[in-house]
Amino acid sequence: MPRILILYHYFHPDPVVSAALYADLAADLSRRGWHVTAMPSNRLYADPHASLPAREAWQGVDIRRVWRPPLSQQAALGRILNALWLIAAWSLAALRRWSLPDVDVVLIGTDPIFSVLAALPWKWFRPRTRRVHWCFDLYPEAAEADGLLRRDGLLARILRRLLRPAYRACDLVADIGPCMRSRLEKYAFSADKVTLTPWALTDVEPDGPEPEDPGSSHAGNGLQLLYSGSLGRAHDATPLLALARRLRDVPIRFVFCIVGPADRRLAQSLREDDRNIQLWEPVHPEQLADHLRQGDIHVVSLRPEWTGTVVPSKFFASLAAGRPVLFCGNRQSAPAQWIHRYQVGHVFDPNAPESAEHWLRGLLAQPNQLRSLQQRCFRVYQKHFSRRIVEDRWEQHLQKLTSPAAKPRSLKPSAR
Repeated sequence: MPRILILYHYFHPDPVVSAALYADLAADLSRRGWHVTAMPSNRLYADPHASLPAREAWQGVDIRRVWRPPLSQQAALGRILNALWLIAAWSLAALRRWSLPDVDVVLIGTDPIFSVLAALPWKWFRPRTRRVHWCFDLYPEAAEADGLLRRDGLLARILRRLLRPAYRACDLVADIGPCMRSRLEKYAFSADKVTLTPWALTDVEPDGPEPEDPGSSHAGNGLQLLYSGSLGRAHDATPLLALARRLRDVPIRFVFCIVGPADRRLAQSLREDDRNIQLWEPVHPEQLADHLRQGDIHVVSLRPEWTGTVVPSKFFASLAAGRPVLFCGNRQSAPAQWIHRYQVGHVFDPNAPESAEHWLRGLLAQPNQLRSLQQRCFRVYQKHFSRRIVEDRWEQHLQKLTSPAAKPRSLKPSAR
């Protein structure tokens, strides 16, 4: 039975998206015959003062939580201190052979920031353990995009110099999009490189076969565009509001269902004549699948300067719901490349809004074309981005690391 250790800040039962993804992967690897140990912190993302049990067994996964101080991730100082604490704890775990048995693979995430530094002590003290890094967020590049660090300033250069040997200590580095891959390659490491995208969460990802007709939820009543999820510093609603105002004369509604303080800022930016722009309250996770189907088309945004540092998870949830994506961002970003490759939406250039306006007016005039596009999105998700597809790829790469001569097993989708 191969053994894998997962090092990530948050894990089950935390509902935050990245924690749920790592929990999904851990549970499926356990069902596929792996001995899985997870070593998250004992804190919840939304409530840093809540404390989870130090030890727990869940779906075959041995969860060993690291105690850390109740510092909030929302404050810069808290994020830095949390990162130092957990990286130190995970580094010491490489020395504790008496309490943590040998593992074949250690999988290191990107929360907290700079977690990949833990690959170095695992290389030094347990050289037989294969080191894998799954990169969701790229730092210090994201901090530069956010304006927290001066681009290529002294501190950024120091951080890159520290990170370079950590990447070189990895045997496999998995990115979540080709734009992120191009940024990672600047670290000039020789580890195997692969793109392994996150999937839509269980509450969204469909269980059954493709529906005969996903349909337009507002057929005969115009189009409804839905932006659902966070609207943080990496996103920009201004071009979307401008596009909505260009389309006031047609029955096309823009709905924003936003989590977090950006909701108030967006509400303050609306005008009296913004009759085709609506704000909805956030929904409970159990209602998420039905909620996402309320949009005929989904809207995803990423500021150009953030290209390659993050990839919006909204993109995958949109396809899983059978909805095309109107993406506002750089054409070199991963969502834009996938939209072009698989024909699952439209890339919106704020400097040339006529193209997006023409695309939307065309779908409004041809409902059958919209239904065909929705069905295509569903099929593309099932073929390229579903949980089963990505987790099959994960195990193939993990098997290659632990047993180079072994061939991947033929696996059935795991039960939900």
